[in-house]
Amino acid sequence: MSNTDPPCTLPGGVDAAALSPLAADGSALSAALAAERRVKLALWASGESVWEWHANSGLVVVDRNEINVLVMPMVGGSLTLKQFFDHAHVDDAPQLRLAWQLHLRGAHPDVDLRFRVMGPTGSQRWLRVRGRALARNAQGVAEHVLGTLKDVTAQRDSEDSLRLMAHAFSSTRDAMAVVDSAWTVLEINEALGRLTGRDSGLAPGSDLRQWVRAGDCPLDQVLADGLWRGGCELQTSQGGVPLMRWTTEAFGSVSPVEFIPLAEKVGLIQLMGRHAAHAAAQLAASCLELGYSLPVAVNLSPRQLQQPGLDSLLLHACKRHGIEPGMMELELTESALVHNMDVVTPMLHRLRGHGFSLALDDFGTGYSSLSYLRHLPFDKVKIDRSFVSDIDRDPAAARLLESIVSLCKVLGMRTVAEGVETPQQLAALTAMGVDEFQGYHFARPMPVDEWLELLRLSRGQPPVLPLSAPTHLAPVPPVPTVAAIVSGAAGGV
Repeated sequence: MSNTDPPCTLPGGVDAAALSPLAADGSALSAALAAERRVKLALWASGESVWEWHANSGLVVVDRNEINVLVMPMVGGSLTLKQFFDHAHVDDAPQLRLAWQLHLRGAHPDVDLRFRVMGPTGSQRWLRVRGRALARNAQGVAEHVLGTLKDVTAQRDSEDSLRLMAHAFSSTRDAMAVVDSAWTVLEINEALGRLTGRDSGLAPGSDLRQWVRAGDCPLDQVLADGLWRGGCELQTSQGGVPLMRWTTEAFGSVSPVEFIPLAEKVGLIQLMGRHAAHAAAQLAASCLELGYSLPVAVNLSPRQLQQPGLDSLLLHACKRHGIEPGMMELELTESALVHNMDVVTPMLHRLRGHGFSLALDDFGTGYSSLSYLRHLPFDKVKIDRSFVSDIDRDPAAARLLESIVSLCKVLGMRTVAEGVETPQQLAALTAMGVDEFQGYHFARPMPVDEWLELLRLSRGQPPVLPLSAPTHLAPVPPVPTVAAIVSGAAGGV
């Protein structure tokens, strides 16, 4: 380095000249190594991987990062530019190539672009690539480019949800209001403004409860962020099903029939699905701590099935709470299988390959059940209560149900009869060979805490049926609830 050359500074403020072998002590080298370590830790914490390109080799080298190696197929190796671009989604690759060429020739100061890739598990991920040329030749063409690569799928999903919510709020014909946890109105949409009128008193800053109690209220539905809660419906010796319950002080309990379609409309259903997955995994872990290995089921909505990264989300929930995927049973209704089977089918096979159990819920209420049973990897079929309600007095219904049970046995699938409410129904279903039963004959819904207390008091033995809440527990509102399902071995209970 000549006396006129400008000093070169490394990350952390370390002078490159200090790295000369002529340095009398190792303090400068130690400082440089410490700075390098801090940079690596910062990149690790942010989930970013460093990539580097040299014109003389023509290779893109992407550093390995434990956070990103599971979702980025190009992490931890060297690729040609063509191989790097080929990882991009076919619709994103042209824009990525153009951005690279513009920066390479000096027409743009840096590269900053988001694009889609298919992860190692087959799920679609969004990546953000950023970079800048460190050296250019005499013609201004880049010879050395350095940058970072980061998985931004979660951020992209959040942005999409916010956009959907904003669009739905502004364009829907339904009257809607956004309120905080104290029911203070934050925003009302145009439809609600027209419905209530300018002189109604409903405006940002007002108390929605007082406005509702003041007189006739034309507001049918209000979805308040953060006010829905998770509950669970538990299966006595077979597992459990988390339920969503939305209970408010002002309006009481809101039926899922009302708030789930609304959540889908405004883009909150994916957040609720993520919550349900973690609630199910946490419940299974709590049962394990009490000595019961009880798989817990999660209902998947049609939109969730088409969500990129669903398998990664479920695997993360299992890992976080310390359970195996086999302890989570994924339930799908026939309506969830109607659209985009080319997307849904590979996803179900991947989930089954990870060890998750798959169940077809409400069997017989759709149009193509037999086709689903033949082509999709289901482990269990839950027979809709409409088939069960009349079997003890309608011979035709009994014969139809018996045929369904026989078909499932031929296909190697277990059967669950929903809506069992009488001893006569249980006896008829047992004679048919049904494997598991669910209904009020065994237990009424109860809070999750009471269910876990029952397991604790049972000391590793099957709970005594019919289930009832422990007598020492005070009554609580029916928000997180538990209902029972028993196996065929308990058919005489």
